[in-house]
Amino acid sequence: MPALDGRAIIVTGAGRGLGRAYAVAIAAAGGRVLVCDAQAQGVAETVESIREAGGTAHPYVARLSDQTSARMLVAECIERFGALDGLVANAGVLNPGPAREQDQNTVDQTLQTNIAAVWHCCVSAMDVMVQAGQGSIVTVVSGAMQGLPGLALYGISKSAVLGLTYGLALELEQTGVRINA
Repeated sequence: MPALDGRAIIVTGAGRGLGRAYAVAIAAAGGRVLVCDAQAQGVAETVESIREAGGTAHPYVARLSDQTSARMLVAECIERFGALDGLVANAGVLNPGPAREQDQNTVDQTLQTNIAAVWHCCVSAMDVMVQAGQGSIVTVVSGAMQGLPGLALYGISKSAVLGLTYGLALELEQTGVRINA
């Protein structure tokens, strides 16, 4: 029996890179994956890859910049698969460069995607999981949070995600829901 036998799991940022790898691995382990990304082509490619390998995946294209979009994502998983068992909050942007050369738009986009979207997705998933008494959330952090040249902006966003994960872990004690970074 596969390790994730039929569990319904959302993966954000699943259109390429690590997100795609997470989604493919979850499907290979028997999970049903809601593949979410802001880029439709990447979503389609990930879903196709999973389905060609015999897995179950459903596409969902969205920018998860606010509470409403995150709640709609969770609702789609429940509508499509009848449950929400897991969330991999992977979506993120990386804009390398010296801190003093980062413009306001880049800063806002990075913080909105790497922190706010993770917050909204985690809280929206928690609402459903706590009610069900079970679930698992995984956030994605980076060694850049310890400081790397040209990655100060990315590093602070990943530090925030780690702090969020620790805080939510304490809130989720005794609920049957766990969160890890």
